[in-house]
Amino acid sequence: MRLRTGSGVWRSCGRAGQEDSRANGSSYGEGEMIGNASFRGSASVAAAVLLGIGASVAPSVASAAGRVALVVGNGAYAEIGTLPNPGNDAADVAEALGRLGFEVETVRDADRAGMNAALRGFTRRSVGADVALVFYAGHGLEMDGVNYLVPVDARLERDTDVRFEAVALDDVLASVEGAALRVVILDACRNNPLARSMQLTSASRSVSRGSFGELNEDLLGAETLVAYAAAAGTTAADGRGRNSPYTAALLSFLEQPLELSALFRRVRGQVLDATSGAQRPHEYGSLLGEHYLGGASGPGTVTVVDSASNPALAQQETVFWESIRDSSNPAEFEAYLRQFPAGVFRALATVRLAALRGAVADAPSVDRRRAPGTVFRDCPTCPEMVVVPAGRFRMGCVSGRDCRDEERPVHEVQVPSFALGAYEVTFEEYEHFARATGRDRPNDRGWGRGGRPVINVSWEDAQAYVAWLSDETSDDYRLPSESEWEYAARAGTTTRYSWGQDIGRNRANCGGCGSRWDGDETAPAGSFAPNAWGLHDMHGNVNEWVEDCRHENYARGPRDGTAWTSGGSCDRRGLRGGSWRDGDLRAAKRGWNSRGYRSHSLGLRVARTLD
Repeated sequence: MRLRTGSGVWRSCGRAGQEDSRANGSSYGEGEMIGNASFRGSASVAAAVLLGIGASVAPSVASAAGRVALVVGNGAYAEIGTLPNPGNDAADVAEALGRLGFEVETVRDADRAGMNAALRGFTRRSVGADVALVFYAGHGLEMDGVNYLVPVDARLERDTDVRFEAVALDDVLASVEGAALRVVILDACRNNPLARSMQLTSASRSVSRGSFGELNEDLLGAETLVAYAAAAGTTAADGRGRNSPYTAALLSFLEQPLELSALFRRVRGQVLDATSGAQRPHEYGSLLGEHYLGGASGPGTVTVVDSASNPALAQQETVFWESIRDSSNPAEFEAYLRQFPAGVFRALATVRLAALRGAVADAPSVDRRRAPGTVFRDCPTCPEMVVVPAGRFRMGCVSGRDCRDEERPVHEVQVPSFALGAYEVTFEEYEHFARATGRDRPNDRGWGRGGRPVINVSWEDAQAYVAWLSDETSDDYRLPSESEWEYAARAGTTTRYSWGQDIGRNRANCGGCGSRWDGDETAPAGSFAPNAWGLHDMHGNVNEWVEDCRHENYARGPRDGTAWTSGGSCDRRGLRGGSWRDGDLRAAKRGWNSRGYRSHSLGLRVARTLD
């Protein structure tokens, strides 16, 4: 069965010429053969993947087949000329994966027979592996909803040639099905001359000069991630260095001890910055657990800490458990066991999961998007959302000289599970709304658009945006309440900031905080590490509108997580996040402004009610 993109058109996607900034050519590892496959990597490596919150038990050892990878770099195209970078990209990624303990097969300048042979062999090797990873650099196409990788010998004179001359992405996905974790990375969305010369035999087909099509995540197997160098329907920047902008960013983070979703969020941020927002990578996935490719203890190893010995982790575990303990969704208990394999509620979760699996055996489907920590989009141009777990927290400023009267009294709030934007809404996302509704585009102050947070939007603009999102998706988008915002910003912590009591260095974009932007301008969304719940820039970058009216203090405020919209001064609405002043970045800090106010330090983040 083909994984169709649902577009009904075909698009080309490849890589255009890039100048190598180094001396001519690249040096390849021992045993690599041009046009053929070679193997690289250690036969005895440590465990490939951690299913846990991410930092630390004693390291476990995987078998020789624990981590396997297929790396393909196609540049020497017979019909359209040589592309200089795919070979470099493939070589450098293969080297990095080898250092991470992967058994790597590298294929360079493969014809169709060579690609199929490599996939056939890799399918066998991936069976029973902890991780199977495919990296592809070269040209690609999308036709009639099916994505294809293009071998170097492809002759694509007519659209009818594609399925005979190219290799379907479905076949790549099938090659990793035997592994516990499946990762496919595609750096292949450049302007492509194949699209310009292709003869169309059907009037129902149209041609785009460079992009893969959307993937249907519902058809992806469990624990699968597919990463595009550029979002569906868009093209990737060419770059002028040894590597493409996407591969350069991937190499920057691949060997760091980052959870897989966080790794690709950082890649996205670096690519957005390197291309001034012109290129936005995108990932499709069905991941439930937290997975790590890079290890903290050396190649192929990752250390895991039992939450019982880590108070902050124990608090996060308790919040997670309280949010799911009465759930009837098996996916939520699966997520708990993956994130906390040695958790104190492990036995209860196992019993509950077994009971629920029996209860839903005959059910048509289970909505996995409700599991805390799940990342999703409701449409290609919608903001990326993270499911925030239900829980209780103490709202307000507990102690300290910087506490203010409006941040008291400290009170307990019960917050239901909801979804919150992983990032502040970007110019790219907001401008889809502006074009659709004929609204003026906000001024970017010359800092750049694309993946930077949208600025100069009022509370009324924000209301119009979430109403439009709701109409487009038939889901309930809105601004978060003050209590939802603070709960999510704290992410299970009680300190001034989600990372501790001190502002630190390079934790956020604010004046004197040590980042490259240092409060002089906005930073591209996702430029800093997320908090424990996967949310970026909850402290700093821009102030964010919330739903609530202005109230002098919390004396009569709601305790159920809802917005406080009765009484008070409703011509002024709440602001959270602190913008660029380090004194305003505290999780408890409150602010307000008039509903029509716009500023270069003011943006928004959306929330969504879960059904």
